[in-house]
Amino acid sequence: MLRPRTAALRREPKPVVVQRALSDFYVDYRLYAYTDDAAGRLRVLAALHGNIQDAFNEFGVQILSPHYLGDPAHPAVVPKEKWHLAPAPPAGRPPKG
Repeated sequence: MLRPRTAALRREPKPVVVQRALSDFYVDYRLYAYTDDAAGRLRVLAALHGNIQDAFNEFGVQILSPHYLGDPAHPAVVPKEKWHLAPAPPAGRPPKG
């Protein structure tokens, strides 16, 4: 079993991804997940979104805008050893601001 990356998400009910629509140029997905930390919802969402980006990046999959004009010549992924270089905040520390 995969370890959860976003600790504040509940294991039950299990998170689920659904296809919401087949739009003109992309499939519209929505992730449903649950947390008991209602007051920290924005922090949990920020961590979840970062973890989703990291997982796609680890597997060499680019997350593209549905309105892009063409595929880049080379994948635009960041190697793991460069994930926390400036201007990114150190792991576990929220961005300044």
